[in-house]
Amino acid sequence: MAGWHCFVILLTALAISLSSTTAPAAAAVSLDTLQAAVLAECQRQWKPKAQLARWSKGGDCAQVEGVRCDAAGFIVSINVTYRPLFGPLPEAMGNLTTLTELSLTRTALFGSIPSSLFRLTNLVALDLYGNWLLGPIPTAIGGLAALSHLDLSWNWLRGSIPAAIGGIAALSYLDLSKNTHMNGSIPLEMERLTNLRSLALSFMDLSGPFPFWISGRTTLTYIDIIGNIITGSMPESIGSAINLKVFSVMRNQLTGSIPESFGSLTKLNSVDLSNNLFVGTIPEGIGNMKYITSLDLSNNLLTGTIPSSLSRLTDLRELDVSGNELSGPLPAALGSLTGLSSLKISASSLTCPPDASTCVVRQFNGSAFCSKCKSFCATCTPDEAPPPSSPSSSEAFSMGAVIGIVAAAIFLLLLLLGAAWWAVAQTRASNGVSSAPCSTPCQKYPLAIVVRATGNWSKDKLLGSGSFGDVYRGVSPDDGTTLWAVKRAKVISADFYREVAQMATKHHPNLVRLLGFAVGGDVNTRVENVLIYEFIANGDLQRWINQDAPTSLTLQQRVDILIGVARGLEYLHSFGIVHRDIKPANILIDEHMQPKVADFGLVRVGEGTALGSTRVLGTAGYVDPAYSRTHNATTAADVYSYGIVMLVVLSGRGATVNDVNLGNESDDPGDQEPMSISKWATDLVARGKTSLLADPRMAAPDDVIRCIAQLAVSCTAMPTASRPSIAHVAQDLEALRAEMGGGDERARASARIDEKLLSQQPVRSMAEDLALVEQQFLHESEAAANFPLSHEGP
Repeated sequence: MAGWHCFVILLTALAISLSSTTAPAAAAVSLDTLQAAVLAECQRQWKPKAQLARWSKGGDCAQVEGVRCDAAGFIVSINVTYRPLFGPLPEAMGNLTTLTELSLTRTALFGSIPSSLFRLTNLVALDLYGNWLLGPIPTAIGGLAALSHLDLSWNWLRGSIPAAIGGIAALSYLDLSKNTHMNGSIPLEMERLTNLRSLALSFMDLSGPFPFWISGRTTLTYIDIIGNIITGSMPESIGSAINLKVFSVMRNQLTGSIPESFGSLTKLNSVDLSNNLFVGTIPEGIGNMKYITSLDLSNNLLTGTIPSSLSRLTDLRELDVSGNELSGPLPAALGSLTGLSSLKISASSLTCPPDASTCVVRQFNGSAFCSKCKSFCATCTPDEAPPPSSPSSSEAFSMGAVIGIVAAAIFLLLLLLGAAWWAVAQTRASNGVSSAPCSTPCQKYPLAIVVRATGNWSKDKLLGSGSFGDVYRGVSPDDGTTLWAVKRAKVISADFYREVAQMATKHHPNLVRLLGFAVGGDVNTRVENVLIYEFIANGDLQRWINQDAPTSLTLQQRVDILIGVARGLEYLHSFGIVHRDIKPANILIDEHMQPKVADFGLVRVGEGTALGSTRVLGTAGYVDPAYSRTHNATTAADVYSYGIVMLVVLSGRGATVNDVNLGNESDDPGDQEPMSISKWATDLVARGKTSLLADPRMAAPDDVIRCIAQLAVSCTAMPTASRPSIAHVAQDLEALRAEMGGGDERARASARIDEKLLSQQPVRSMAEDLALVEQQFLHESEAAANFPLSHEGP
């Protein structure tokens, strides 16, 4: 019987299989003829014709990129992301009246939002996030009665939030964030948005009172109005918004106390009230927020104690109450919160809890409090070091004597080892012998050979000077014809080995190649650390964009150079390497007019893209303001510097400009104060007058200038998170160059090489790079090798 059942099951499965294979394929749905014409018109207005090529052909809807149709061939959805279209939002799009979804995010659209768009009364979702759209939000937007999702964030929109938005009854998601030129207040009419669930208005220039209508909105789950100038106090009725999960009002000017009813918002997961003017005490009711993971009350005027009720927040991971005027004991029970990984306080009047033996806090920032209560946390990272304990005089003398004896012994040992090392090094150098033959294209040379190659550091061979050292022209002794660029270090430090490690293992057509290095000297003369690079015939980019340049670069040449620099940086960033000094003087131009990025060896390297540094490197005018403020070098800082380079290359001016045309008829350029080129460009982009940026020596279409200028300004945007990656910049410029027609074949080959290198090159850490270099080049003993690293030249 069981066999019969199996047979029936097999027959059934076979029948289903046959029916599925023989059933006719679904019939293709052809685009409606009129709507196909609309798509063709849109595609005609966008610059890279290769983008969305099927839009101009019509036919089967399923074959048209980013388009979805209904059974009758009418378009119901357009969804295109991360495709550089470099054009306006066409008026013709308003004729696609069957659209329910229009999403064109990160597509480099510019110009204003056409009023015809608001004829699309069936539209449910409109997403134009991350473009370069200008002008105000048209009041006609209130006619989109079916609209549920509206995202116009990360654009260049101006004016105030139109009151008409309050008439879109179906609206549940609204994001206008990062339109930093928008101002005015949050319209009272928005209280009619009874279905609103998510409200994001961060980093605009909004002012006026806190929107009281939020209090009674039980549909709201997300509120973000960070970085505005909102004033007044939060109403006590805020506790009625019981479904809130995220509430962020950081960096405003809110006053008054934190309402007691705030504790009724028990579903909150994240709260940020920092950097306001709140007074009074921390409400006990906050301890009822059982799902909260992050609570930031820092930099207000709060007083009183930290309530013990916070110890009930079992999901809490981050607590920041620093920058207030709190006092009393820190609740000992906070130490039992097993998930609490970061606790920040900065009130010297706080006292240590009586029993903190069970504390498991892993990250504790507490300034002087750490010294009083360091047993409270696993890792104490104070803003200032705890004061040392004071031993007795006999103990101090004994400890001092021991330290002195040990230090003297170590010094003598290093001196002897160092002298021995120098003797060996000199013998090797005089014999012309490398202590470590290279298995890579990079070679170690005896110092004497390098000195002869540069004419004993002849001034006639000096090419230039930088913060790291002087650069000389030399001739390779290997063939007597190959030219070198020899960098002679001013200061001998571990950075020398870092540069060798970086450049010996990183190869890319748009990076200057390291050919070799040398070390040497003796105890009576200057210690030398020397790097030998390929010689680049045409000098640096600065020479080619100066007003007195030998010849003016064409627009095509400038775009090719910018693409090459972006590709070189993309390669570095793929290893987590941050350059920190991108500028025209560090971009060399070869005989084919292709760029090569130089001086990338002196960077901090880590496993990620954000790397700490104790000092700011870079050149005035090109340094990211965020990097200057935080000393935290990131790839975004390189993108900022690259954006300045783009503007300098486009305009033929410097990073700081004088006597510029601001686009006002009444402007007298002679009366203008010096300003950063970024500020000048940002203003011209916002007012649609980018043609004034173009170098007058260069013939260039206005639309191409606009595209490059807008891309450059996006690289210098604040906050840093709004900047594109250098890879996206390179892709956008590649698309623009294709639209301009062709381009240098070497540049196109470089892009192809990029893809191959990035896919094949293994990612190594800094430690692994250094180990490789030490293995290949540095066979001297560890003790002896440390001797010259700490020696500085005159």
